[in-house]
Amino acid sequence: MALLNHAAKEITAKVVYYGPGLSGKTTNLQWIHEHVAFRAKGNLLSLATEAERTISFDFLPVELGTIGGMKTRVQIYTVPGQVFYDATRQIVLKGADAVVFVADSQASMLNANVESLENLGRNLIANHLDPALPMVFQYNKRDLDTALPVAALNARLNPKGLPFHEAVAIRGTAVEETLQSVVRLLFKSLSDFYGTEAMAPPPPSALLGPGQWVYLAGGEQRGPLDFEDLVDLVLTSVPEETMVWGPGISRWTPANVVPEIAEHIPPPLPLVALAREEDFPDFNTVPRMLRTALIADEDAAFRQRLALPLAAQGFKIYAARDGAEAWRLATEHRPWVMLADLGMPEVDGFEFCRRVRANRLLSRTPLVFISGSDRYKDRYHAMQLGADDFLSKQTPIRELLIRIQLLLTRYSDLRANPGKQTGDQGGGAAEALEGKIEVFGAPGVLQICNQGRLTGIFTGRSREDSGEEQIAVFGLRDGEIISATVQELTGPEAVYAFLAWSRGKFRFVPGDPGPGAPLAQSLEHLLLEGCRLLDEHRRGAEGPGAAG
Repeated sequence: MALLNHAAKEITAKVVYYGPGLSGKTTNLQWIHEHVAFRAKGNLLSLATEAERTISFDFLPVELGTIGGMKTRVQIYTVPGQVFYDATRQIVLKGADAVVFVADSQASMLNANVESLENLGRNLIANHLDPALPMVFQYNKRDLDTALPVAALNARLNPKGLPFHEAVAIRGTAVEETLQSVVRLLFKSLSDFYGTEAMAPPPPSALLGPGQWVYLAGGEQRGPLDFEDLVDLVLTSVPEETMVWGPGISRWTPANVVPEIAEHIPPPLPLVALAREEDFPDFNTVPRMLRTALIADEDAAFRQRLALPLAAQGFKIYAARDGAEAWRLATEHRPWVMLADLGMPEVDGFEFCRRVRANRLLSRTPLVFISGSDRYKDRYHAMQLGADDFLSKQTPIRELLIRIQLLLTRYSDLRANPGKQTGDQGGGAAEALEGKIEVFGAPGVLQICNQGRLTGIFTGRSREDSGEEQIAVFGLRDGEIISATVQELTGPEAVYAFLAWSRGKFRFVPGDPGPGAPLAQSLEHLLLEGCRLLDEHRRGAEGPGAAG
């Protein structure tokens, strides 16, 4: 999902080039990088698989001008084409905003094109992406005598009549046109999704005097006016969600989430009196790097009511006013507890829960419904879908926090012991952690360390079916691995071996990991490369015919 950064006045979107092996995906990106003029562009980084070149997790970031006053950047990825790299392709496709399907026009490649297109459909669903997201076809290698007629390709691959281009990527024919076509569809999609108000440019600084505000009505800026007049307007004449801009605000913001305005707005439901702070539960049993929460509720006053005591306990809060925004925040930030209402706009609570439980990176995350509905059928359905608890909004805040604290402590399966920080540890946590690998999965355990920016020594132990014990020892600085050993393996190969572990125990102890630079550009790169190697290993174990 595209990222909208109002502070930087920037939209960042993701386009993925998909298709069978050797169809010309990487050739497209190389030609784009060398020949297409952009306002700015980054480096083109390539990773070679066994049988083809691909850009599977590095990308080409390009700047394409402005839209609605926002600078636009597009990150262009490709995926490995062979079917057996499925886990890698799922990860690369995650969060895509648009797709270019590069088909090989040769008659002998028709079945491979069909298979790759079907795989794209499955991976869109696996990543909870809209199968109708912007998409363009490119029929490459049109210069070959064995190329099928375009009508035949459209009949098998493009029955919906999506935009298509006939290309010879190695010569640059229709490469730029393909990119322009998908970018046009992408920008229209972004405008429809975010709306013109969210993308409106900021008011000129000369427009606002001291203490003055402006607001949006019908997509147009109105004002300036004094704060008291704006509050009167919100209370009497315009919706509470009206976008406003004023002193101390860095972006267009709904009036009902601006604290000094929200305090004047009566809540839609009578609020139960807050407990005294000393009556709130102690979250010391929850490691600090796990104290991130997503609160998804249309009611801004209730979001604030729930967020304040959690923030006081050291939680980082992500707030969403509808289900679509909640899903975007969940997949981008992977919070460690999710609190959601049932009746959210866009995507309701039930659908949100289905998506969470079907996502392999979120499926074990605690999810609690806090709803205005207290019907038995709603409770039963929510628990059937995999919710961990179902509470009423009328529940006293103290009881809500106690339930959250007990659930998160039990669910995390991490035991935190006092640790000692030594030297300049950056963002490392002053705690020793231990737990079971099978609760999170090996990649998830490393992501915990990375998200907590831990500095110290990580040790993992796993016993194979043969009875032999495997030991992994990693040195981490600010969440990045700088040294790694698993049995006789060292460096990245040791990390890849650890990612294949399905069970075991781990322990992290803060301290000095010794000298060394990160083993890769980021931990995410190590995880993606490890998935690619696991795909290849699995394919080899299944035999030469397994790829289909």
